[in-house]
Amino acid sequence: MKKTLLLLLLCTINSFSQNYVLDNTFGTNGAILHNEVSFYPTDALLVNNSYYFISDNNMVKLNYNGSLATAFGNDGMITLDNNSRNFTISGFKYINNYFYVFGTAQDREEGYEDAFICKIDENGNFDTTFGTGNFAIANFGAQEIVNDFAIDASGNLFCTGTRYDNEVSNSIRLIYFKLTANGSLVTGFDANGFKEIAVNSYSNGRYIKNYGNDNFMLIGTDTYFEPVTNIRHQRLLISETDSNGNLITSFGTNGSRLAELQTGTTITLKDAQLVNNSLFLNYFYSATVSNEGSRILKYEIDNGTVLFNTDTYYSANFKVTDTGLFITGAHRCPSAADSSCPRDFNLFKITADGQPDNNFNNNAEYTYNFPSDVYSDDISQALVTEDDGTILIGGHSTGIYWDITYPSGFALVRLKPAVMARTGSTQNETIIYPNPFTDSVSITSQYDINTVEILDLTGRSINRPAFYTNNGVTKVNMEGVTRQGSYILKVTAANGSVFSKVIIKE
Repeated sequence: MKKTLLLLLLCTINSFSQNYVLDNTFGTNGAILHNEVSFYPTDALLVNNSYYFISDNNMVKLNYNGSLATAFGNDGMITLDNNSRNFTISGFKYINNYFYVFGTAQDREEGYEDAFICKIDENGNFDTTFGTGNFAIANFGAQEIVNDFAIDASGNLFCTGTRYDNEVSNSIRLIYFKLTANGSLVTGFDANGFKEIAVNSYSNGRYIKNYGNDNFMLIGTDTYFEPVTNIRHQRLLISETDSNGNLITSFGTNGSRLAELQTGTTITLKDAQLVNNSLFLNYFYSATVSNEGSRILKYEIDNGTVLFNTDTYYSANFKVTDTGLFITGAHRCPSAADSSCPRDFNLFKITADGQPDNNFNNNAEYTYNFPSDVYSDDISQALVTEDDGTILIGGHSTGIYWDITYPSGFALVRLKPAVMARTGSTQNETIIYPNPFTDSVSITSQYDINTVEILDLTGRSINRPAFYTNNGVTKVNMEGVTRQGSYILKVTAANGSVFSKVIIKE
C-alpha cells in the first residue's frame, strides 16, 4: 500500500534536541521497574552521580545506572520511623555534603505533631551531632510542621511552616523560626521562639527563598470566606522579611502581598521555584470530586501580576530550565484499569510564558507505557533535569488484570536529547528527499551511511528498513512502516547520528 511521508527537517542541530528518546545506558533500554521496592517518590535530586528520592517517610538512593545503592540504609532505603514518633517528610535539600530532610514528627502515644529536621550524608549516615537522637524537633506548644528552610548569612536554618493551635478558634498561622547549625532553637529570634503571619483566620507557610540582600521571601496561602455567601477564597500569600524576621513594610501591604488563585476551592502548594524575579508555583486544587487537579502558575514579583495560571496533569511536579518548564504527572482516570484513559509516564513542556512547546516531541508531550502482559497503571511523580539535557522521571507502575494485581513497584525512565552534536554540522550535510514521497526516501550525505532506523516517539526501535547506496545516494525502502502517525528517522554515519521527526499519512 502506498504511503505519503512528510519529513520535517529541522534547520539546525540544536533544534533536533527537542526530540527525546530513551537513554539505553540506563536500566533496560532506558527504563527500570524495581518490583522489589514499593515506593511512591515525591521529589528527587541528583548528587555526585547518584539519584536520591523521598516519599512520605522514606529516602532511596540509586546508582546512576538505575540500580539500587544497596549500601545505603537497608538495601538502598532509609525509613525515618522510630519507637516514639512517626515522621512525614515535606521535602529535602542537599547542602554542604548533607541531605537536610524535614517535615512533621507525630508522637505515637499522644498524637501531637512537631516540626523536625534531620541530616543524612550520601552514604545514609545520620549526623549524630545535629539535634537530639538524630532529629532537631521544634515544639511551640501546638501542632507545627516544617515545610521549607533556607540558610542565612550566619549558617542558621531559617525555617517556615504552619502552626495549628486547637486552643484558639480558627488559629492556623504561617510561622517562621531559626535553628542553629547544630539544630538547636535560636531563642533570641522572638520571645516565643517563632514569629507568625496571619492575614485572615487561615494562613499557611509552605516555602522560603533567599531574596535580595540577605532578605527572605515566605510563600504560602491565605484563606477567607465571604461573610454572606460563605464562598471560599484561597490566595497566594507572599511576604518579605529581613534576616532578623522583620517584615519589609515596603513590600506589598505591611510586608505581604496576596494574589487570587481559585475561588471556591481548597488549594495545596506542592512546589515553588524562584528564577530571577519570577516565581513559578505548582498547586493542587479541589472543589468537588469531579473538579480537582493541578495547575502551574507564574507570578511576576516586580509588578505583582500573575502571568499565567494553567491546568496540567491531575497530579504534577515540574522543573524550570533555561529552555522552558518540564512537567511530569498523571492524568485523572475514573478507574486505574480504564483502557479509555491510560495512565502512563508523562513529560510535558511549556515555554516560559505558559504556552505548550510544540517543538518538543509530539505536540509538546512525551509518554511512556511500561511493557506488561497485563494492563499497567503507570504514574510519574518526580523529575530530575540535568545540565546536558538528560531527564529522569520517577514514579510507580502497577500491573492490573481484572481483579488480580500483578507485581508492581518503583519505576523509572531516563530520556536524553535525540541528537549527537557534530562540530560544524549544518542541515546540508544530510539531506532527505523527496518531500513528500510515496514508498521510499533518498538520503545524500558527505559521510558514508552505516544504518537507518525508524523509532517511535519514546525512542523504541520499530523497524530497520532496507537501504542501498549508489553513486553517493542512499535509497531507503519505507514500505515496512504501515501505521499512521509520527516517528523519528535515525540516520547514522561514521561521525554520529541525525534524528528527524517524520509523519506518515495514508
